[in-house]
Amino acid sequence: MSSRLSQEIELQKVDSKEERQNKLEYDCVVEDLERTGSSFGAFFNIVCVVAGTGVLQMAYAFTLAGWISVFITVLSALLATYTGSILIKCLYYKGPKHRLDGYAAIGEAAFGRFGKIFTQVFQYSILLGVSCLYIILTKISLEDLTQQLGVNINGKIWVTTAACLIWIPFATLRTLKEVSWLAIFGVIATIYVVIVIGIAGFMHMDDIPTPRHETIIYSGLPMGLASISFCFGGTPVYPHIEQTMKKPKDWPKVLIFASITCCIIYLCAGVFGYYVYGQDSKSPIFLSLPEGALTTTSTIAITLHVLLAAPIMLTSFSMELEHYFRISTTYRSRTQSFTYRLALRTGILLAITVVAMFVNQFGVFMSFVGAISNTMVIFILPVVLYLKLFGICRSIFDLVMCFICIVVGVISCVLGTKDAIIALHSA
Repeated sequence: MSSRLSQEIELQKVDSKEERQNKLEYDCVVEDLERTGSSFGAFFNIVCVVAGTGVLQMAYAFTLAGWISVFITVLSALLATYTGSILIKCLYYKGPKHRLDGYAAIGEAAFGRFGKIFTQVFQYSILLGVSCLYIILTKISLEDLTQQLGVNINGKIWVTTAACLIWIPFATLRTLKEVSWLAIFGVIATIYVVIVIGIAGFMHMDDIPTPRHETIIYSGLPMGLASISFCFGGTPVYPHIEQTMKKPKDWPKVLIFASITCCIIYLCAGVFGYYVYGQDSKSPIFLSLPEGALTTTSTIAITLHVLLAAPIMLTSFSMELEHYFRISTTYRSRTQSFTYRLALRTGILLAITVVAMFVNQFGVFMSFVGAISNTMVIFILPVVLYLKLFGICRSIFDLVMCFICIVVGVISCVLGTKDAIIALHSA
């Protein structure tokens, strides 16, 4: 018995270095406070990330394809739910006790170092690009609100103000579990905007000509599909949201309920706006709404949502770098961990603030990057990685869903890229 025990100890010593390396590359470093987030908080994080600024363009998206956009919205929600589910499944392809570290780690497990870098390029461009666009959108909203009061303030001041407001929760809250309370207020703000679209729109019906509606606009179907599918882009942060859940087995249920909520929010915004304004609906919908207190408060609400959603996107990106640089209590003291994390996150926010402040055409450029990155991260990559890790011998349902996701992803990518190139040429 003693001899056998000694042999086992020696084998453990030989394999320990390899096991540690494997653990660092593939498995998640779980700290004391991780896996303590509620499923309720994860639900709000998903809804806050997915449902937001897309509300402002849903009515216009309906003008591209007509009432068939209701079906397109439901289809997009279904596909995004499926890819979000299989992406998390890929995290555990080695077994329930061996969780990969995130989206990039899935790419590495499937295609080696090339897969990791390839995935990171698209993932990071989404997380940083959307966060930067959020700052720009906040600047535009604040400028509009102050101009209504007859006050003109330099846009760079508003960019700095927005960055400072985002910095407070981003720099001080460590994981998405702590950020989840921001998501609750973000969701409330988004729902308020939808209510305003409905109330203000119906109050305005007597002042506008009879709207024209179309059931199906065949020439606009591909563009409508591309526009609506872009609105369900929360996939890059899903691994980090799931990582904080105390009950990770609840993920499929949480994702389904969150997707249904987002779908309802988008349908309400699209149906209300399109019913009232028809083919004359504009993007953002505020351009169609009458001026007044309701429109002003809804502008404030969507600005609030943007300010609350940005820390979620940035925290997801920061957690990737923090794991890479081993900024955690697993490797450092709590004081060192907090100091390094604060410095890193402040530097990240400063970088995107400078870009938002000085690059005038950044929004158009990010539309180009986002057209490719969004479709890759949301629809195409999850399917490719899933089939690579689990094999193509899947059920008929899986194969059909994967095929539809690839088709939708390619259509959205091609048309979105085309529109972005046209916008870049016109800018």
